[in-house]
Amino acid sequence: DRFGSNVALSSDGQTLAVAAPGESSQTGGDADNNEFPEAGAVYVFRLQSGVWSEVAFLKASNAEAGDRFGAGLALSGDGQTLAVGSDEDSGSFGIDGDPSDNSAEDSGASYVFVQENGVWMQEAYLKPSSGEAGDLFGRSLGLSFTGDRLFVGAPGQDEGGPGVDVDRVETSFADSGAAYVFQRQQSVWSEANFVKASNPGPEDRFGTSLSLSNDGEVLAVGSTGEDSSVAGIDGDGNDNSSDDAGAVYVY
Repeated sequence: DRFGSNVALSSDGQTLAVAAPGESSQTGGDADNNEFPEAGAVYVFRLQSGVWSEVAFLKASNAEAGDRFGAGLALSGDGQTLAVGSDEDSGSFGIDGDPSDNSAEDSGASYVFVQENGVWMQEAYLKPSSGEAGDLFGRSLGLSFTGDRLFVGAPGQDEGGPGVDVDRVETSFADSGAAYVFQRQQSVWSEANFVKASNPGPEDRFGTSLSLSNDGEVLAVGSTGEDSSVAGIDGDGNDNSSDDAGAVYVY
């Protein structure tokens, strides 16, 4: 089950989410029913009076074998909003699209859950406004303290030039990677920004990891395949003399 592949804590340390992307039970069914290998699951635990207890067992609304629900994980600082990434296969775009469309293998998705009166429920099913098979949208996630701003990494994404909100034209930069910004207003989610590295290159995998400040104003994005050999801050991003040296970008 690979329980513990990803973990996330609320700021007060009293709510813990644990991903098990190898978990294999059926949607909404018995956790011991292993009909969907590597469908994935997330468990939520709560600390009360010094005692931990499991309070939720979460599955995707469209769980299927190989989706690896829990491949990405983020919990808001207030412990009320949970984002879960999955390598699911839908070719749909945007918010709450068709989750049964399996035309884009490993394109990825992010599911948002909220906790109300002690009960966790799915609030949104997020896909980017454009994407394709292999994007791995949802492999990394970051939520602001209130959960109203969500960043989603897609290290397999291929489109777009350098910078923020650039045109998403096809490029030859396979797996250059990208990150997407989503905003929530009164339970309604929308895509706000599209972020690429300032020096995108093939196999850079920008978005493999990311971290967001509590106020949602500062973002750090890891690019494990970036190839520059320069050292320090703001060096030559076009120096590709050191394969997979890696880099971090701050926005």
